[in-house]
Amino acid sequence: MSERANFEQPESVTREKIIIYISIENLRISSKYIEELGSLGFNDDNLSKICSKIVDFVSQSDKNLENSSLKTYLMNSGFQNTIRSIYQPELIKTYKLLINKNQSDLERSFEELINIQKRFLNDDDLNQAASDLEKNMDEKSFENFVKLKKESLNKNILK
Repeated sequence: MSERANFEQPESVTREKIIIYISIENLRISSKYIEELGSLGFNDDNLSKICSKIVDFVSQSDKNLENSSLKTYLMNSGFQNTIRSIYQPELIKTYKLLINKNQSDLERSFEELINIQKRFLNDDDLNQAASDLEKNMDEKSFENFVKLKKESLNKNILK
């Protein structure tokens, strides 16, 4: 079954896997976007943990290390199953046009994936705030909802 057809996981998990895949395969991008990776949220806990390991590896390692050493480091850190799920041939084949680009195009694509992920998670925060407001009907929930709604509207205006 393809990643996109798997209804048991949020659709963002495929995007999260591609972000991690690119980060593993291209240390130059991981280094350049280390702050974004460090603050990026994930729906999948294992992908979030791998992202933290990537940030640690990139921030503490010699920048001339090969990509395979990062993948090996992650495999040796207990993420064998998650790495296998990221490197599924079907996933790589489906997204090969995205991941097999020249460096500048790949960076633009990676940056857009990060921006989409941030927007997606912000929408989830807004939905959660609306749910909390319905459930609690208190001032704190109302203020949180209004704050997130204003942020969401401001982002949509800037687009």
